[in-house]
Amino acid sequence: MPFSILDSAKLEEAYNSVLPDPESVVLSTDGGRYDVYLYDRVRKAVYWEEEPSEVRRCVWFYKGDKDSRFIPYTEDFSDKLEAEYKRAVTTNQWHRRLMHNPKVIVQFQPSPTPDEWGTIQDGQARPRVVKRGIDDDHDEIPDGEMSQVDHLVFMVHGIGPVCDLRFRSMVECVDDFRSVSLKLLQTHFKKSLEERKVGRVEFLPVHWHSSLHGDATGVDSFHSRSRSSELPGLPAHWSRHLLFCCRTNMSQFSHTGSTVRRCRTSRSGCHSAFWILQN
Repeated sequence: MPFSILDSAKLEEAYNSVLPDPESVVLSTDGGRYDVYLYDRVRKAVYWEEEPSEVRRCVWFYKGDKDSRFIPYTEDFSDKLEAEYKRAVTTNQWHRRLMHNPKVIVQFQPSPTPDEWGTIQDGQARPRVVKRGIDDDHDEIPDGEMSQVDHLVFMVHGIGPVCDLRFRSMVECVDDFRSVSLKLLQTHFKKSLEERKVGRVEFLPVHWHSSLHGDATGVDSFHSRSRSSELPGLPAHWSRHLLFCCRTNMSQFSHTGSTVRRCRTSRSGCHSAFWILQN
């Protein structure tokens, strides 16, 4: 998925600038919720644990038969395509198999199934539709989030690792709240936004489930022992709920405090295009 226009422009500016120590360049994106390590091409979450996402500087995109949207090439392969494209433009000699003209470019992929001799027949190749740059066929790219934050909301979900009937993670559900909030600002407070009188509302997830469960805390083993012998005098249903309340209110399992501390020390504070590759 693409970065916002604001974040992409910030990354492109840093990429094109001459820096004394490029390996140490870290840029804040997505309203301050993620940091991009430009040299390593990875994006890491600031306020919660999450697998790093690959970041690519994209110029060339492809779409196969089974792809619903255009996917960026790797930067190395994109550089090769760009060099071939510039050569074809300057010499006006277009490769008949790859670049027919500036608007018709395809890449032939060999079939993964060889014949009985172990070779791949040329007629079995399936072409990919190739495009240079971003156009209307790509997903709508957001403008970006303003830096001014007027309100901060911590969101905590209930029992279990998933948050809704679609089995989405806490981060995905909170992203929906944030998206709706930004749309409401544009539709109901557009004039105040343009005059910088109001800021946005930031929503941050609190991940208690992964911190609470596991061998390090011993909660799962305590839970299994407790369920094997329910509290006397109480039905099993109420016994399990009381045990849950006792565990989640223990101070050693508090997770909100660390998130608040990271918010206070965050750089964002409260008062071509780059692409994020995700599974």
